[in-house]
Amino acid sequence: MRRSTKVRAVTATVVFGVCAVAGRLFMTRYPTAVWPESPVVAASRGSLLPNPRGYKWEANQRTLLLALHVGCPYCDSSMGFYERLSALERSRAIRAHVLAAFPEPAAEIRRTLAGRLSGVQTLERVDLRALRVVGTPTVMLVDSQGQVLSVWIGQLSSSEQAALAAAAAMQ
Repeated sequence: MRRSTKVRAVTATVVFGVCAVAGRLFMTRYPTAVWPESPVVAASRGSLLPNPRGYKWEANQRTLLLALHVGCPYCDSSMGFYERLSALERSRAIRAHVLAAFPEPAAEIRRTLAGRLSGVQTLERVDLRALRVVGTPTVMLVDSQGQVLSVWIGQLSSSEQAALAAAAAMQ
């Protein structure tokens, strides 16, 4: 093997290693599990969403859609907040139906949740990309026509959680 070929091979290996480390640092630094291969544009206020399989937007005046993913650490650390939203729905303190959507099958969801979100309607095997979800957790307030009223992406601060609960409480 010629020396220039060896130099190129070593250089390529070093560049690949640096890119891998930089990518890992980037992914651990930002509080959302993002699917980098996703060609989907994130949902925003005014976006019109299709009905997810097993649910019709018109069934409720407003829906708080929790787009979650088994194994997402930010989803796991937000479970307490999602359970509080469910309790607020049951007490009628918010005017939105809480709905959790997962891309995984029901058995995997049940095993991972282990009793958490017990009062929340859960959909399995949901195509989150069709709902324009580019990372988890994503919470969307959606009206009965499937129009997005508000979107929150990633792990929410306490002030963002308060803003979400206030938005869900309004008519």
